[in-house]
Order: sequence, then structure tokens, then C-alpha cells
Amino acid sequence: DIAIVLILIPLFGIAYFLDNERNKNKAFKEELKRKQEEKKKKEENDKKLEILKSSFSNITKVVNYKHNKFIIIDEHEETIMIDEQTLKFKDIIDYTISDNSQIIHSATISNTSTDTGSLIGRSIVGGVVGGGVGAMIGGSTANRTTITQGSTSTTSHNYKICVTINSLSNPTITIELGDNEKHLREIESLLCIIVTRNKNTPIKQ
Repeated sequence: DIAIVLILIPLFGIAYFLDNERNKNKAFKEELKRKQEEKKKKEENDKKLEILKSSFSNITKVVNYKHNKFIIIDEHEETIMIDEQTLKFKDIIDYTISDNSQIIHSATISNTSTDTGSLIGRSIVGGVVGGGVGAMIGGSTANRTTITQGSTSTTSHNYKICVTINSLSNPTITIELGDNEKHLREIESLLCIIVTRNKNTPIKQ
């Protein structure tokens, strides 16, 4: 028996080592694939941006709010490109922000424990009062404590900006931002400036 154990221990060790190496190799390949995909997406993104930028002579601001999705502003020409659609500042009438959010609740866990000291005491009292049956009744009335762990919740955001433009055929441009609050605030500020300037600019007769 000892000889078998001595043989099995190294075999188990070798099997564990090989399995661990396989897992490491798998994780390495997955990470390498992820980095290659990210690099490819970045190259595609940068290439498209360079093509779009070629349409502008003076670029004031670029917001790359999603893969292959851009807002490009030329303040000098008072021109803005939203997802490859080019507009004059004056064509932007208004904008609204919506958030189709969801609240995700975690599971609530309850743990119930029995006070065994009380169980023994009540069994003895039950036995004195009612014999065997009394002992069972007494035992069943033991103290129980239930501890409920507080549940937590997270909010999943889905931001959208709907831009109203001066076009009866296509009056709305929707900017899908997902949960990216940073770009939401940045784009909101840019649109606010444009709309405010339009309101303060006298209408030419």
C-alpha cells in the first residue's frame, strides 16, 4: 500500500502540473487574441478618423465616443459632423438626453442557526412535563436566529442623445452612448454651446 501511495503521489503531482500549464497556455492565447482584436479595432478606428478629418480644414474638437463613431467640430466654419453626417451649427435646433437604465439587484442570502443550548434545555423541561412526547415538543421549540444579508443593487445605464435638426425629411440624429457618462457630458456641453450660440445670433433677413 505504501509503495502504491509513493507511486501515485508523483503521478498526481505531474498531472496537476500539466493541467496547470494547459490552463496557463489557454489563458495566454485568449489574452493574445484579445489584444490582437483590440489592435485591429484601433487601427480601423484611426483609419476611418483620418478619412473623415480630411473633409475639414480646421478641426476644433474630435470626440470618438464609440468604435468608428465620431463627432468632429470645425468652429471656424461653424460645422459639425455627427456620425458622418455634416451639419452647420445653425441647423441644430435642440437636443434631449434619455437614459433607459435598469436596476440590477443582487440575491439576498438568509442564514438560519439553531441555539443548541436552548434545544437541550427545552428537551429536558419537556421530558419532565410530558415524558417522551414532551421531550420532542420541548426540543422542537428551540430558538432559531435568521440573519439576512443586506442586498445590493447596481444601475446599468443606456444613454442616448437625440439631436433635433432643421430637416423635415430627417429631423433627428440619435447618438447612442451606452453607459459612457464621460462622453455624454462632453457631447452635451458641445451641443449646449452650439444651441446657445444659435439663440444669441440674430436672424438674418
